[in-house]
Amino acid sequence: MTIISNLFRRGFALCYFFAFFSMFFQYQGLWGSSGVSSIANVIKQNNLTKYLEVASIFVYNATDNFLFYCILTGVIISLILCTGFKFGSKKYYHYIEAFLFLVLYILYLSFVNLGQPFLNFQWDILLLETSIITILHLLFLKNIEARNIFRWIYMLLIFKLMLMSGLVKLASKDPAWADLSALQYHYFTQPIPNPGAFWIHQLPLLFHKLSCLIMFLIELIVPFFIFFGKRMRAIAGLAFIALMLIVICTGNYNFFNLLTILIALWLFEDKDLLDKLPNSLRVNLAEEDEIKIKEMKSSNEVLGSMIDNKLASLSPRVNKKNLSIVSILCFSILFVYASLDLTHIVFRAPLNNSFKNLVLPLEKFYIKNLSKFQLNSPYGLFAIMTRKRKEIIIQGANDGEMQLGRTEWKDYEFYFKPQDLRGPLFQIAPYQPRLDWQMWFASLSNARSQKWFLYLVTRLLEGDKYVLSLFNGNPFPDNPPKYIRAISYDYSFNTIEDYSKTGNVWKRDNQGIYLKEVSLKK
Repeated sequence: MTIISNLFRRGFALCYFFAFFSMFFQYQGLWGSSGVSSIANVIKQNNLTKYLEVASIFVYNATDNFLFYCILTGVIISLILCTGFKFGSKKYYHYIEAFLFLVLYILYLSFVNLGQPFLNFQWDILLLETSIITILHLLFLKNIEARNIFRWIYMLLIFKLMLMSGLVKLASKDPAWADLSALQYHYFTQPIPNPGAFWIHQLPLLFHKLSCLIMFLIELIVPFFIFFGKRMRAIAGLAFIALMLIVICTGNYNFFNLLTILIALWLFEDKDLLDKLPNSLRVNLAEEDEIKIKEMKSSNEVLGSMIDNKLASLSPRVNKKNLSIVSILCFSILFVYASLDLTHIVFRAPLNNSFKNLVLPLEKFYIKNLSKFQLNSPYGLFAIMTRKRKEIIIQGANDGEMQLGRTEWKDYEFYFKPQDLRGPLFQIAPYQPRLDWQMWFASLSNARSQKWFLYLVTRLLEGDKYVLSLFNGNPFPDNPPKYIRAISYDYSFNTIEDYSKTGNVWKRDNQGIYLKEVSLKK
């Protein structure tokens, strides 16, 4: 798995780059000392002093400068790993690579564990879980038997990820999934629709039902192809990648779809990718395993033969005793990982409670002792399909005759979430505007239950410049507003006919007050 292994690790580092790079523009407004979800305040309020209490290095230092340097370190390391730049001994570079991925894991885990709710998405957890597998894989990279075992761990990860996506929909008993009508709501109710979502939404109900059926086949049936030989695995890989590409074209889900595609690469053989990669990239990836190519020929068959011969000669330089120890250790890791996967699947699947009781002790043990390290996790997006899109519009005002309704309210404009009826819609993935996303979740419940939302309002009343940087402009550039309120609207896509007439992507109905006007106490 030489070509796939190297291609995966470079792509995986790219996912880390997108994750850390996105933080550069948001960390002070979200997690800084005056942020909406200040990490320093979380530590102080919970009296956290030790790393193992929450698995975050920020218990020792949570200043804005330290957050910045952690993010900068993540960006630099991920770029080094992504470009394939090597330093140090070539013979032991895979250990250096494992160490660098470990640093990325520790840094990102530190943000995730204390940066919630803005860092509590499934792709954040998937990035961390995949990191653990990748680090262990790199430690045993020179052992062929160990590499084959870790290939199965990656395949179990994509199996769990896809299967759980289907199972949670069944377990929810949502009628919209049961009658295959969910996708007629999905495209306009997802957190941040892109241009493709608008046009796909316009297609007839039959298309959406057929799409939903195909999605269920891919999520519930195709994952089992993984266990039935190379050809079936390749079919599964193509199906998963096709599904992710469709999601990319119709939504904005950060680096999640790219990461899923990268994990799905483990379902293929090296030969499957030879014809698909540019010659320069094939040679480069092959040379990373010390394949000496003296003369590059255009024939894929010749190059494939050279790589196969090299792979065949890569026998581990250890004696039989050490080889057995390595094999036993790797099989143990595989067994533990598979057991946790099975536990999550059984516990969240629509099964009889007697089955769930069998795995309940292991589930409780994991949650209590290991969940903070994100070693393994269940997944499953959109268990319940939202049928209406509620948007919260935050408004500010200064002095006015509040009782007579003569106060002039000005909107706070977001960068990407729907607000202006004319749009536009953006393709922003793999970047994720964390506040815009969280506003979607805020609309699903009331303002008072969202502690972070009340902090956001307070920071706006104070005129905090870092929080204001999360918005597309400041309607009160001279002084902060005296009052803040929030209005709830019901948004939906316009028809093509109305769009052609008005130029409006959206139509909306006022649903009333989400948060009554508030001001700072004097």
